[in-house]
Amino acid sequence: MFSKFSRRAGIIILSIILGIMAGLLDSIIDAIFFYHSKVFDEIFHPSNFEIYIRIFLLIIFLLFGIVTAIGLELKQSKRIQEEKITELKNARDEIAILKGYLPICAYCKQIRDKNGSWHQLEQYITDHSGAHFTHGICPECSKKALADLENSIKS
Repeated sequence: MFSKFSRRAGIIILSIILGIMAGLLDSIIDAIFFYHSKVFDEIFHPSNFEIYIRIFLLIIFLLFGIVTAIGLELKQSKRIQEEKITELKNARDEIAILKGYLPICAYCKQIRDKNGSWHQLEQYITDHSGAHFTHGICPECSKKALADLENSIKS
C-alpha cells in the first residue's frame, strides 16, 4: 500500500514538474516568436492577461499529466489482474478431483472403472487425476518384508 501511494505521489510530482516546464517552454516560445527583442522581459514581466493564460495552460498540462499517469496505472493494474486470472485458471486446470465411491478390490487393491474393467490403483489415479506415484516401503511393511525374506531363506 505504501509503495502504491509513493508511486502515485511520484507520478503527481512528475506531472507538476512537466506542467511547469511546459508553461515555461510556452512562455519562451511565445516570447521568441512574437517579441524578438523582449524575450526576457516578456518572460519575467508578463501582462495580467498573459498570466491568466499561462496559469490556464499550466493547469491543462497538469491535468493532462495526471490523467495520463492514472491511465498508465490503470493499464498496469489491468495487466497484473489479467496475469493473476491466467495463473488461477492454469492452477484450476491442473487440479482434477476424484469424486464419489471407487469400487476397489479388498485383496489386490485394483479399481473397477465405469466400464467394469479393473485397473491398478496407481494407474487409475494417474489417468483420472494427473497425479503420479513414486514407490517406497513404509517401516511396518519393511519389517514384514524382511521377516518374510528371512523365512524364505531359512526354508
